[in-house]
Amino acid sequence: MKNKTVIKILLFSFLIFLAQNQNSFSQNQTSNRNSLFVLGDSFFSQTIAIPNSTMDSINIIFCYSFVFDGLVFQKNNENEYFATPILEASFRDNGGIIRRRLLTNDTVVTNNFSETISRQTSFSNVSIFTLPLSNYSVSVRLTNGKSSRNPTLETRIQGFDSLTKSETILRPFFMNPTERCNVVFQPFLSNNFIPFSAKNFTVFVPVSISKNSDNISYSYKIERKETSGRNISWGDFYSVSGDFELRKNSVFTAKKLNNEIQISNLQEKYFDENFDFAVLKIDVSMAQFSPANYSINIKNNQTHQERNFDFEVRWNDIPLSLSDPEIAAENMHLILTDSEFRQLRRGNRTEIFNNILTFWRQKDPTPGTEYNEAMSEYFRRVDFATVNFETLTQRDGAKSDRGKVHILNGFPDRIENIMHERRSREIWFYEQLQKKYIFDLVSVGVFRLVAIEEL
Repeated sequence: MKNKTVIKILLFSFLIFLAQNQNSFSQNQTSNRNSLFVLGDSFFSQTIAIPNSTMDSINIIFCYSFVFDGLVFQKNNENEYFATPILEASFRDNGGIIRRRLLTNDTVVTNNFSETISRQTSFSNVSIFTLPLSNYSVSVRLTNGKSSRNPTLETRIQGFDSLTKSETILRPFFMNPTERCNVVFQPFLSNNFIPFSAKNFTVFVPVSISKNSDNISYSYKIERKETSGRNISWGDFYSVSGDFELRKNSVFTAKKLNNEIQISNLQEKYFDENFDFAVLKIDVSMAQFSPANYSINIKNNQTHQERNFDFEVRWNDIPLSLSDPEIAAENMHLILTDSEFRQLRRGNRTEIFNNILTFWRQKDPTPGTEYNEAMSEYFRRVDFATVNFETLTQRDGAKSDRGKVHILNGFPDRIENIMHERRSREIWFYEQLQKKYIFDLVSVGVFRLVAIEEL
């Protein structure tokens, strides 16, 4: 009976937490939390290629970002932690000749040790240069990261060899709109996929059009591709279609401001006697989009020229405890009654996953998108507890008393360690909840919750 009473108190605290933090969930999570148990990449890049005004060379905007947890930090004489990541980017033309090899020369500094192992803190930068007119293959790798498994990121710049020979539709690129969404954008810096956590996205499609073309227009249709194997379905997706906005003589510029890359879309006169350069633009809501592969069909409504391109929406840093439906269901036992827990686990993998989504949709602070901040936060806490509260006798830290309190309440505002009756005692203080949780050390590394008191 005592354990059930404690669990009910913890569940009540978690529900209070969701209600009090609904507004903060709708913002980007920027707290520097030590999430040690997260899947995902450690460095990111995005290449934007636009012809220059004479259409005989290519202006490259190369944006990149490092996650702090993927870098090797050292301590200097001023008690600062610094890293000097080297990102190598090679641009090879049609003949395989490297026309540009970029080696970054950045110094990343922080005064906070917890930031050096944070996956929520990152460093961003941008490099701008010009390449001869050609198609390119781009290879990007971090040469001195913490992990030996850092992959080489591969992408292609195609279609520029026919830019002034025929009407051309080039590969689209995706941007994150800002409050000045018609002029200023941010690169997703997500290795050419759209982050699942995005609220919406802007698609730009570079095109060259004949100067003799009048009243030209383009349309699009986005569809989700079929999934197979162990992939989990998030439900039905209805195609998105419409017409592009045509922006002639577009040019893009970039700058870094407060560790953020800003991309501006402006206009400039292009000088080619036969062709004009333009970009097609659409703004798309993420309301229907979930992690999956998609295709976008782009069609010239006058000439019926069309091209299909694939793209991906990816939950790059999905909590490990949520990546398997059966494991995720098991980790929800804290916030469910016995009958709800049995009901949640009925069916096959897809049915269990749908049961999980249904449960969390009722608590989604931003129901306009498929991404659920409350669900994500809960399972990130499970990941943290699993690793950080593991002991020799409790292999799953999420099932320990401290792990359960962390899952339901998050990080305490402060922790006190004292001796009480010749036993180590740990007290967690939560100012917002006006509660403190008291744990006593009962065996090697094992803390038991002995009391919950009002502050």
